[in-house]
Amino acid sequence: MRKIVATLALIALIGYGWHLFRQMTKLDQRVSAAEQTNQNLEETVNLAREQAEQSLDAIEAAEQLQRQTREQAAAESSRAAQAAQDRAKAEGAQQRALQTIAASQTAVEQAAAAAERQRRERREEWQRLGSAMRKIAPTETGATRHRVDLSGLRQVTDGAFDGKSRETLSRLAGALLANYGYAAQLNGTEARAIRDYLVTAGVPGDSLSLAGSPGENQLDLFETVLTHH
Repeated sequence: MRKIVATLALIALIGYGWHLFRQMTKLDQRVSAAEQTNQNLEETVNLAREQAEQSLDAIEAAEQLQRQTREQAAAESSRAAQAAQDRAKAEGAQQRALQTIAASQTAVEQAAAAAERQRRERREEWQRLGSAMRKIAPTETGATRHRVDLSGLRQVTDGAFDGKSRETLSRLAGALLANYGYAAQLNGTEARAIRDYLVTAGVPGDSLSLAGSPGENQLDLFETVLTHH
């Protein structure tokens, strides 16, 4: 009987041990599964952390790129504004240059017209002077010189000119005064006396020169010796 009891007890003990072994095996499996789950969780967390860090890096890179883009856009806008100002200044300078050129051309044209008008007026005056001289005494008229023959002038015994000669000289003085500004050169024996008479009549002495050559009296008028006043 004791053997049976002992056998039954051994069987029961073996059965309990097997049960414990199975429980321990299951527990080990659960622990292993938990450890695997924990490891998986850690890996997931690490992966999530890495992804989060990468996301932060991407965000920072995007923000930096955005800042650079804004800075570049601002720089481009500033350069464009400066270029517009420079272009406006250049256009303004070009416009002023064109206006200056136009004004210069106008001034040149006006000066040329004035010079042409002055030449025409001088030519007309010169022609009038020659015509006036021919009415006073025999005169050879030319483009730049009028030669007036004064050989008909006569002096009386006291050194004064006779009445007809005085009349001729007075008319000559009037013509020279009316056309003041041309050089007059006197030649001949009575050249000094003729000059004194003309100066007394009002002709400026600085416009009358003496050649000092003897012979027949004559008056040479030169257009180009003195400028017209």
